[in-house]
Formats: sequence, structure tokens, C-alpha cells
Amino acid sequence: MATVRFYGDLQRFGTEFKLNVDTAQEALQGLYVQVKGLKAKINKGYYRIKIAGKEYGMNDIRIGLTTRLKTNSVINLIPVIAGASAAFRFVAGAILAVVGAIMVNPYMIAIGAALAIGGAVELLTKPPGMNIKTDDAEKKTNTSFSSIKNLTPQGRPVPLLYGEIMHSIVLISQGLEVFTPED
Repeated sequence: MATVRFYGDLQRFGTEFKLNVDTAQEALQGLYVQVKGLKAKINKGYYRIKIAGKEYGMNDIRIGLTTRLKTNSVINLIPVIAGASAAFRFVAGAILAVVGAIMVNPYMIAIGAALAIGGAVELLTKPPGMNIKTDDAEKKTNTSFSSIKNLTPQGRPVPLLYGEIMHSIVLISQGLEVFTPED
């Protein structure tokens, strides 16, 4: 017996399915046959797959799908958030600017040019590396709201949470004012 759980946009097909299967591949094939449009949606998107608590990447997904499942295993399909590519923005911006010029619409030209320039800059710019190293002093638990250990440094990702999670505070911004009271 295995449980298949869908997250994000896949939940329109259902959130949880209990199936009597031996492998994750068998579970997905069974769902493809029974749920109309599921296979096309999964083939078009990008998903993280977690089988029995272990996350599989694109290189080792075949092993994960064909491995025999333990009793009451859980298979999670979680969508990966992705934006449009820079090349697409460049081409769409150029097309929008040309159409704006033909229709003599200065707003469309400006939006298209901005989109094309933004796409070109993103294509030419190498994204900076994320320096997320933390030392032992930073890992110590501190319950004070204004502690320096609870501040998130610039460039550090802010966690995206779903479900019920117990976590410490991630303070994005903090201000401090010093004043002397007048007598």
C-alpha cells in the first residue's frame, strides 16, 4: 500500500491517493490511466519527487521509480517554481516593441523595449553566488526578537513554507532609533 500526495497546481486532480502498488512507477501509471489530463500536466511541468522520504533528482529518478516500496510508503509530487527565461523575455519584448511601432503606440514600445533590455541584461549578467555559510555562533538558538543572531543577512533567501512548520524567527528588517529625552 502506498500513498501518492500532490502539492501545488496538481491538487486540482486530487490531494491524496491510496494505491496497492509495489513501485512508484506502478502508482504513477495507475494514476495516469484513471485521472484524465494528469500525465500531460506532469510532462509539461517541473516537479520534485520524494519517494519514501528520499528525494530523487533527474539523474537517479529511474532508480527511485523502480525501487520496491515499503509498506505505507508516501510518494510526494511537489511543483518546482520557475520563471520565464531571459531569452523569452528578450524576444517577447522585441516583438512587443515592433508591434507597438506598427500600431503607433508609444506605451507598447516602451514596455517592449524595457522587457527586451531586461532580458538582454539578464542574459549577459552572471548571477552572483549565494554565500550562505553560517558559523556555530550564528546557529545558537536565541529567543530575543532584537538579537543580532536573528537578523537575516542581505542576499540570504527567505524561506518559502507550506504546511505546519515549527521554526525560529527570520527577521528581514530592523530599525533602531536613539534619542535623548529633553528635561
